[in-house]
Amino acid sequence: MPKTKVLIFYTAVGQGHKSIAENIGFYFAQLGFEVKLENILEVEAGWFVKFNERLYTFVIDKLPWVWNFLYQTPLLHVLRGLRLPLAALKHPARALNLIQSFNPDIIITTQTVASAAAALIKKRKQYQKLFGIAFSDFHMHKFWLYDQADFYLVNIAEQKTQMMALGIDGSKIFICGMTLKPKPPADQFEIKDRLRIDRGVKVILMASGSMGTGINANSLVFLAKGVLNELTQKQAKGQIIIVCGKNKQLYEELKSFRLPNVIIFPFYQTMPELYAIADIFITKPGGLSVAESLSYELPILITHWLPGQEDLNIEYLTKRNLIMPVASRRINPAWVIRAAVEELLTAQFRKQLQKNSNLVEVIDTKEAGRRVKFAINQIITSQFDKS
Repeated sequence: MPKTKVLIFYTAVGQGHKSIAENIGFYFAQLGFEVKLENILEVEAGWFVKFNERLYTFVIDKLPWVWNFLYQTPLLHVLRGLRLPLAALKHPARALNLIQSFNPDIIITTQTVASAAAALIKKRKQYQKLFGIAFSDFHMHKFWLYDQADFYLVNIAEQKTQMMALGIDGSKIFICGMTLKPKPPADQFEIKDRLRIDRGVKVILMASGSMGTGINANSLVFLAKGVLNELTQKQAKGQIIIVCGKNKQLYEELKSFRLPNVIIFPFYQTMPELYAIADIFITKPGGLSVAESLSYELPILITHWLPGQEDLNIEYLTKRNLIMPVASRRINPAWVIRAAVEELLTAQFRKQLQKNSNLVEVIDTKEAGRRVKFAINQIITSQFDKS
């Protein structure tokens, strides 16, 4: 009997949408499905796609206030009706060819550009099987919703509540938490030895995010020096790891400072091993990286964030004490240094986090993937009953 086929479309401008796709695909494969993952921006590569990708990156990096306005203004909701006509401008012929060639029983998308392409193809009746959408943040945006979707894999109960208020059938919405793969085994001493980190020092993990935007080299150097100097004054030792994501310029600039007790990486593939040895994570509030680090009960201190979506992530996470308090919209570096050093010396927030009942809202704390596997079985069973 042939396997049920699942095609998952994602985008990889940032890492989160791709990783969520990979994680969902992992559990489908574990349950015996044939899984194919495709980056819609590569499938539909061309001048229009490339222009939109570069425009988004430019606005996020250079004009964040514009993106914040666009993301949160009610005007964007009015423009929802233009998504499928805009998708048509991209001529998703290659995506359609891929769908017809692979002949999936289920299509899942993890970002709205991919969702628009799949929704358009389904609206044209060129694909008539199951189509689902998965979220990767801790809020809900109407722009993510498509009438053509048969089901949604959402992260938190608030998303389902808001979607039902908009008239979406609750039976189509599955609360999965942020879907993560099982944590790999991690020998902290082996990892530290391999990275040449003294076993007894405090490890400070810093990351600019997968795109490497929002914080510059001088700011990271100031924070790194400040934390290490403050620890020295407190008779403690620290080792800093900075991960620069895809920003090669940031990586080269940081390397040029030749900072002692600071390890600098470009994009780092096996982030879980860094979460396993870190005592604090200084970063931005991307949905996936927050969820992964929370699975290690790692205190998260926010230094910068993308406008719009990550503003809303901060709001959700701070209300539930899942990240360390954010002082204000404009982060004071001196405050970050003090807060980081206090946590490194006391582990006060980590102790609170270990007892925080809100953790189970955002991740499966006992069995990774439990809720998404339940959702998969429900979706398949429901489809079988209909047929």
